[in-house]
Amino acid sequence: MKSLFSIFFLVFSLFLISSCSKQPDVFLELNIPQDISFIGHKGSGTINENGNIELIENSWEAIANAINSIDGSEMDLQLSADSTLWIFHDDSLYNCNGSLINFSLFNDDELSKISECHYNSTLIKLSDFLRKAQQEEWKEKLICFDMKVFYNLETIHLFKDYTDFSIFVRDKLNRLIQESKIETKIIFEVFNTQQFKVFDSVFKGQTYLVDPFPTEESISANNNEQINLSLPIHNLPKNLNPNEVKIQDLWTINSANEFFEALVLSPEIMQSDNIPMMQFFEAIQSGQKALRLSHKNESVKTNDKEFHSLLTLNLPLEKDQLIEFKTLKGDYQKEVLLVFKAVDENGNSVHWQGIDLSEKPNSYFFINPEFLAFKNAKTVHINIWNKSRSKLNNEYSFSQFELE
Repeated sequence: MKSLFSIFFLVFSLFLISSCSKQPDVFLELNIPQDISFIGHKGSGTINENGNIELIENSWEAIANAINSIDGSEMDLQLSADSTLWIFHDDSLYNCNGSLINFSLFNDDELSKISECHYNSTLIKLSDFLRKAQQEEWKEKLICFDMKVFYNLETIHLFKDYTDFSIFVRDKLNRLIQESKIETKIIFEVFNTQQFKVFDSVFKGQTYLVDPFPTEESISANNNEQINLSLPIHNLPKNLNPNEVKIQDLWTINSANEFFEALVLSPEIMQSDNIPMMQFFEAIQSGQKALRLSHKNESVKTNDKEFHSLLTLNLPLEKDQLIEFKTLKGDYQKEVLLVFKAVDENGNSVHWQGIDLSEKPNSYFFINPEFLAFKNAKTVHINIWNKSRSKLNNEYSFSQFELE
């Protein structure tokens, strides 16, 4: 009896010890406002980059992938010689002989043939897109038409009056949308205030002014005029105060660092080529938690080592991961980089990303296993690369997160 009591006491003690030693789960602290929409850029971005696997930009498949995966998609419009709107980015395209010719010089029949011989039959008229889109469950989604046709000088020269040209395109768009009976929310990107006034007179509140090189003064002036803005994150003025200016649409958010930078400005819309990454953040926005898988606080004090290893991961991984690096002490000199490197079975680099820690001492990487598998990656290395072997005396924290 005494021995049974001893065994019971031992088991109970071990249970208490294990219960007390178990660390509580830690989750990523990230608040994403519910009113931010995440949409694809050119559908699902540039083919075979930023998580895109063999989806041709502005194709039906790429656009549908973005709309079905996140909140919507941006796409670009050009005008044919038959005055038909097509979904295409550049002002020129390759004909069947491989010559680069302006889009507006081809009629619809020629564009259909070019689509077959050079673009895997992916070129699509806007009318056909709207017809197909109307049959999808996209009522709560967002479609953005980037009016690249207004950047096409060859098309512009066909019209003597620039305002007449803007009105012609606007009315054609309005008619197509009305005829399609599509219920999806639609917005438009234009490139000057004249175009904005023309479009906003019909598409009130749906028109956005693209400004490739904004200043704090131009942003404030447009805010005062209640003009919706569509701005590039890479060309924004430094140290913008989100309490003093408002940016409605930000593009193109392709890295985790860019996402966190954009989030500070609280835009209404974020455009991205990286659909898997935006799915990850949309899940968090919807209430899903990102569990911390590992965490360490370390110091690096050296000037003789070129590389300081932070993490090595063998692929494949089961889920997407977010890597968080935070500097706790010390500044970095130039040419000290946080590096993400994925290599194949022969050690060849298949995906590389470097961040200058002197500019971004707190940084993030997003890891998408499916895309890395497509790139034939077998191993991921994350290092501090001290290119100039400058003296380091820093403390940092390093964490991995994945969705529960």
